[in-house]
Formats: sequence, C-alpha cells, structure tokens
Amino acid sequence: MIRKLVPKESCLIGLFLMSGLYIQAQEVVVKINPLSLLVVTANIQGEYVINNKTSVQLGILVGKVGLSIGNTGLSQEIGYTWLGLTPEIRYYYQKMQREAPNGLYLATYMRYKLTKRSFLASVYDPGRKLYTSGTVTRTHHLFGGGVLLGYQWLFCDSFYLDLFFGPQYLSGPSTYLIECESCSGNESLVEEPKGVPLRGAGIRLGVTIGITI
Repeated sequence: MIRKLVPKESCLIGLFLMSGLYIQAQEVVVKINPLSLLVVTANIQGEYVINNKTSVQLGILVGKVGLSIGNTGLSQEIGYTWLGLTPEIRYYYQKMQREAPNGLYLATYMRYKLTKRSFLASVYDPGRKLYTSGTVTRTHHLFGGGVLLGYQWLFCDSFYLDLFFGPQYLSGPSTYLIECESCSGNESLVEEPKGVPLRGAGIRLGVTIGITI
C-alpha cells in the first residue's frame, strides 16, 4: 500500500530537490599556478561561485625542492618541504553585466603553512665539548592571512586567467631537530644558513589558469 505524502513531507522533498538543482547550477572553477611548477610545487585552487558578486576559494599547496637562495659556498642545497591551505572569500566589482567569477575583485583569506627546512650545518656538542657536522631540520607552523586585489578574465566561456597581489602576514612557532653520528640530543646549532623568508609581513602575488567544471 502506498501512503500519500502529507504536505510537510512534500515540502521537504521539494526543498531538497530545489537545493540539489541550485548546487548543480553554481559554477566551479579549478585552477593551477603555473609559476609554482618552476619550484616543483603543485598549487591548486578551487573557486565556487555563491552568487553574481561573491565566491569562495580553497587553495592547496604541496611541494619539495632544493634551493640555495641567499647563500654561497653551500656544500648542499637547503631542502624545502611545504604544505599549505588557503581558504579565501572574494567580492567581485560588477560592471558592464559581468558576473562572478569574472572581473575585478577584492579578496580576504586565511593561510596555514607547514614548512620544513633541511640543511647541513655545524653544531656544538656540550657534553663532548666539540664541534661537529650534522643535518638540521627546522619545522615551521605558520598561521596568518591577508588581502588581495585581482582581476580574472573569462575566455571562450570556460577558461580563466587570474592575476592577483596583496599584503600578507604569517607567524608561528618553529622547532629544530639535529641529527649526526655522535649526537646525544643536547647539541645546539652554531650558524643557520640564510633561506627563503617565511615569517612576518610580505607580498603574495601570482597568476593562475583554470577551467570551469
């Protein structure tokens, strides 16, 4: 026996179907940052359109590379490993019938970035009272955010080019791990080589290309 739907149940089903159609109708743009490939890093963003003026975006950054920026005479490059998450909300300035995600926009975002720097360095062993060479890994847990001004172009109804720049600030704790053949756990780092700036105020800028899915 098939039971008739009461008005309340009919309304719930109707709302569910309408919400499903609404989600399917929204635009999602998947983008990559081609400049990140120069440092062996995958930088992927997904932008979801909320309405004709607003969108939200989530960026994921994963990479591992060896660099010697700011140093001369290093016997081995500094190894960087990083993972980043960047949630972002964008407000598009609409003119001439453009709709998000197309045109000039202002964005604000938060960022978490886990970065590890591995390098060879001179360390001091207080127990044995001598200097030795060891591998040092410095791990940063960075939190922060910033604002962006950008412009996103739409081509052929499906392809996007996004240019952006703006200030950011990152801060957070860091820890050291020293490894060597004779290390006992009480060693200290004598001198740390220069590296890519990670904390404090800086500029975030970039370019991404994407496609609607």
